[in-house]
Amino acid sequence: MKQLTFIKTLMQKHRPIYGALEIMKYIGPGFLVTVGFIDPGNWASNFAAGASYGYTLLWMITLSTIMLIVLQHNAAHLGISTGLCLSEAATLYMKPWVSRSLLLSAVSASVSTALAEILGAAIGLNLLFHIPIRFGTFIVLVFVIWMLFANTYRKLERWIIAFVSIIGLSFLF
Repeated sequence: MKQLTFIKTLMQKHRPIYGALEIMKYIGPGFLVTVGFIDPGNWASNFAAGASYGYTLLWMITLSTIMLIVLQHNAAHLGISTGLCLSEAATLYMKPWVSRSLLLSAVSASVSTALAEILGAAIGLNLLFHIPIRFGTFIVLVFVIWMLFANTYRKLERWIIAFVSIIGLSFLF
């Protein structure tokens, strides 16, 4: 009963306004989300798989895209209707062992993705400036930790938008 009252209060407070300035606030986070779709590691993996297997893995791209759309659609509806993110809703509405298992798998996937990105950046530094991969990994890790603890979302957002723009321009070039 307590949780239901909490959700009702959240829903009463959460009234989105759809003006031009409000919509512009969502463009920055939208650019952050695009990092997962146009990063060089993703493209390189897709090109390598296509070169090795041809069209035999095309069904996997279709299936994963459909799963991605369903997951993001449901997460967006959850956030819009309740004001809760997926982890908050899992903690509120699932048994503790189920929600912890779910959240542990999500954290593991995030850490794996982050490790791949850090290694990809170190390989990029190696290719561009001939910096050894281990030292490049250390440089990238220090930069990421500095950005993480800077506690300024705007600065982080601008850095990521700049990186996404460089990646997009590189692919166009």
